[in-house]
Amino acid sequence: MRKRGQSEKGFVFAVILLVLGTSLHAFTGLTEANAGGPDYFGYRYIDSNEPSGPVYNWVDITATGTFPSGLNNSDDHYVNGIPIGFVFSFYGQNYSQLSITNNGILCFSGGGPQAHNAPIGSSVIDNFVLPYWDDLVTWGAPPTGIFYETLGTTPNQMFVVEWLNNEHYYNSPSGITFEVILYEGSSNILFQYQDVSFGDGGIDYGASATVGIEGPTGQGLQYSCNQSIITENLAVLLTYSDLPPIANFMYTPSQPTDLENVSFVDTSFDYDGYITAWSCDFGDGTQSVEQNPIHQFSDDETYAVSLTVTDNEGVNATSIVLISVLNVGPTADFLCTPEHPTILDIVQFTDLSFDLDGSIVSWSWEFGDGTYSSLQHPTHQYTQKTTFTITLLIMDDDGAFDSLSTSVTVSNIPPLANFTYTPAHPTNATDISLSDASIDDDGSIIGWWWDFDDGTYSNQQNPIHRYYIDGDYYVAFTVTDDDDATNTTHQVIVVYTPAQNQPPYEPLNPNPPDGAINVSLNGSLSWTGGDPDVNDTVTYDVYFGMSSPPPKVMMNQSGTSYDLPPLSYKTRYYWQIVAWDDHGASTQGLVWTFTTLSAPNNPPYTPQDPIPSNESMNVSVFADLRWTGGDPDAGDIVTYDVYFGATSPPGKIISNQTNTSYDPGTMVNGTTYYWRIISWDDQHASAVGPLWCFTTEKLTDVTPPTVVITSPQKNFFYINPTFRTPPRQVNVFFLFQI
Repeated sequence: MRKRGQSEKGFVFAVILLVLGTSLHAFTGLTEANAGGPDYFGYRYIDSNEPSGPVYNWVDITATGTFPSGLNNSDDHYVNGIPIGFVFSFYGQNYSQLSITNNGILCFSGGGPQAHNAPIGSSVIDNFVLPYWDDLVTWGAPPTGIFYETLGTTPNQMFVVEWLNNEHYYNSPSGITFEVILYEGSSNILFQYQDVSFGDGGIDYGASATVGIEGPTGQGLQYSCNQSIITENLAVLLTYSDLPPIANFMYTPSQPTDLENVSFVDTSFDYDGYITAWSCDFGDGTQSVEQNPIHQFSDDETYAVSLTVTDNEGVNATSIVLISVLNVGPTADFLCTPEHPTILDIVQFTDLSFDLDGSIVSWSWEFGDGTYSSLQHPTHQYTQKTTFTITLLIMDDDGAFDSLSTSVTVSNIPPLANFTYTPAHPTNATDISLSDASIDDDGSIIGWWWDFDDGTYSNQQNPIHRYYIDGDYYVAFTVTDDDDATNTTHQVIVVYTPAQNQPPYEPLNPNPPDGAINVSLNGSLSWTGGDPDVNDTVTYDVYFGMSSPPPKVMMNQSGTSYDLPPLSYKTRYYWQIVAWDDHGASTQGLVWTFTTLSAPNNPPYTPQDPIPSNESMNVSVFADLRWTGGDPDAGDIVTYDVYFGATSPPGKIISNQTNTSYDPGTMVNGTTYYWRIISWDDQHASAVGPLWCFTTEKLTDVTPPTVVITSPQKNFFYINPTFRTPPRQVNVFFLFQI
């Protein structure tokens, strides 16, 4: 026997009445199946192991249901006249009340003891529902009992009867729990089983029970009789076959966006059969025949999604649901550069906003100082040093807005402390003039404080101070601006004793050596130095430039080398080193010089712009040849080799001429001439010009002249007159004998 307080398992049988077209249960397939019928009237059964069978969904009424007193602590008892709460149709007859018995029976024609079960059609009484007909008692260890209750509202009510922890008459170790549910508006009956083990293998799991229904004629539909096939969490649905399927579905998420996949879950069912086909129209021009499709809508609007299901008898049913697909709003974001600006900075505002399902079409910036911008990436300069709240409001192409605000503090620029002093190498017998060289970019300096490191101080801007003991003094100079910001700088002032000091050695051994040529453009200066006083510290001032004497470029450096900036080609540079010791004594080196290497040579320009132009016709036989040349390197000397002739390629006729023209002499009429120019610079680089050609003019009058000689009359002589008749010239030679 189960002890009080132990966990209880129940065996539940439910009868459900459904209004056609109203979905009360969703059905999903399981791995094993059991279905049967129809009986003579058209009832069928299907259990939750069938793919399209019911889903086990326990309805617990033990806390709210009614326990008839006639069934308390009883055996083979029954109570008549139990109100159903609605009209229930069973085998074509309507009933509003029924009888409940100890032994797992609902009777529509009055109860009876019926202690021992029998197969459907063999019982003494008829017109009953058998969720679990066995010899049950309610005198077991509590909690135990039989409860009934009508749930829901018209037209979707259900009448539930629950047998809780009912033991077997033969003193079983524990009881079983099951229930039956009748559904308003249909003839459907649902059995559900929570616990079907008495703790006795001979009577567990329906081994001594009958499960089914029987009408008033003594005929009915049997699920099992004395078979151990009733399992925990089993649901058995009995339906009247003259019912269409119920189309229904769920979808998630409940408020989808146009970026999300919508999962459709079919919850359709068929009481008297099973669904064989699904057709889903998503309302956007696309369809699916899957039972549980996944779909993404392309735009934010309302879609009429319809599901049409077809059962195994070819009957269709359709459900339409309006699904509103939402726009995904934009996300505002931006970046300020610099993050901590000053009034001298131009702040760059960079829009980093995005819209996952569209585009951003407008930007509205509020800079917090009364100014605005509608640019996507504006710039702004603040004029006050305070904290401003910047707000960016954006709108996407669906009219959705988002905004982001952040604070930017425009900071004061602290002053930059700096000072100079003279002389550069003071002694304990000289005054030192200290000069303020500080700056404040966004205001003015209003306070000065000098700590001379000898126990004395000054608040003057440009004080004069004398040290009476030689040594190194760590001078601290602090300035304060008009925003109360401070900055401090330090310099070490070395004070010397003027007597008995030897000056440093003269800087020697220059590198590059004095007068060096072809020096690299990237290098450094080096020298040797030192001081005859071994305890003296030597520093060097470096002078360097392209003029003599060169300007100072470095002072007080301790090393004997100096890195040069990039130098120019073929340039003479001057440099000098002045050595200083820590007593203010100096030695000036010589002014040295070196010349950098020449620039890499570039070849001369390719000859071009020929005169006569290439392939020109009717060129005068007296024409000169002309071209353009030159060299990209200033100072290079360019010469030209001239190739000319009536054959191609032409031969060279002159070398190393400096002019960009050449007189070929008198050419032959009607002849094609070829010519080319090769340029040479004085670094032996050359550039070969293209091969050009032209054709001279043809003779138009070839008749020889007639000559009459009147004198002299004797001797032999030659006459060589020249006749010039533009545009041609004819040289005529005659031999006369007189």
